[in-house]
Amino acid sequence: IDDRGQPSFQGLQNALSENQMDRVLYYVFDIMHFNGEDVRALPLEDRKRILDVLLNGAGKNSKILYSQHWKGAAGQEMLAKSCNLQLEGVVSKDGTQAYRSGRSSLWMKTKCS
Repeated sequence: IDDRGQPSFQGLQNALSENQMDRVLYYVFDIMHFNGEDVRALPLEDRKRILDVLLNGAGKNSKILYSQHWKGAAGQEMLAKSCNLQLEGVVSKDGTQAYRSGRSSLWMKTKCS
């Protein structure tokens, strides 16, 4: 996160090359395994609930943060908000689906550029 509070890919690259991982925040948006169990077959909404509970218990100083989602949000509105915040874009997913590796029609990435 840069001085303006925005995610910075360049800042991440700098932290990695300078071995300053204490500067990095990790936003997690999905979970594949939990308590030794493979949870990929669960719908995304269920996996997000597990992740939310798990990461909300990590404490306020944790460098691992839960990536929020907005269920049913209007795509164009979310993209406009994302671009206004100078973010890269949005990823839209079907919350009822199990995890599938690789690209598929179940999710779509829309960039601001």
